[in-house]
Amino acid sequence: QPLPAGTGAQWARAGSDLLVGSGAGMTLQLRLPAVLAPTLAIHVYTHREVHGTVGSQVTLACSFWSSEWISEDVSITWLFQPENGKDTISIFHFVKGQPYVDEVGAFKNRMEWVGDPHRKDGSIIIRNLDYTDNGTFTCDVKNPPDIGGKSSQVTLYVFEKGTVGRGSAHGPAALKCGSLLTSMIIVDVPVAPKGPSQKGRPFVLGAAHNTGQGLGE
Repeated sequence: QPLPAGTGAQWARAGSDLLVGSGAGMTLQLRLPAVLAPTLAIHVYTHREVHGTVGSQVTLACSFWSSEWISEDVSITWLFQPENGKDTISIFHFVKGQPYVDEVGAFKNRMEWVGDPHRKDGSIIIRNLDYTDNGTFTCDVKNPPDIGGKSSQVTLYVFEKGTVGRGSAHGPAALKCGSLLTSMIIVDVPVAPKGPSQKGRPFVLGAAHNTGQGLGE
């Protein structure tokens, strides 16, 4: 871009400094702010946790937001870390418009792609759940040049059939039920009659109440 011209003045640019010189030899140096391209960051969203029963299926929903148009190079990757495990393995890829399920591992032939990148959807379905599916799943999305940002994680809990919501669940659901039981005791206490006017009348059961204490306290 050409620099402004002025009578009796000299202009020069050095880096981000603008030097203005006059005919009298006076020089004014202006520091111009550097113009930087905005940092691009993609945002990925999943549920915090999902529940399923043995033999059933669950949808691991994943959505994302990108500041760029969805490109042909958009990629979606799902990773899995088993419960109490240290290693994270790759189980699914969406690359160049095609979904790819890893040919080895516990999820082979049990996973279905139901997402649509143009709708900012990277969801998958896992069928025929088993206890070995308990763990943390990570959804990671790249949409070049928008490749920054963080992935998102969802924890899957698998229970026995018919136990979810019926008070006999294992794992985290059992812990939640236990905390409710230990926080409340229902007590019926017989109340003795008072005064001569109550003589000969039956005892009256006291109202049930919440003690606010755990069992054994």
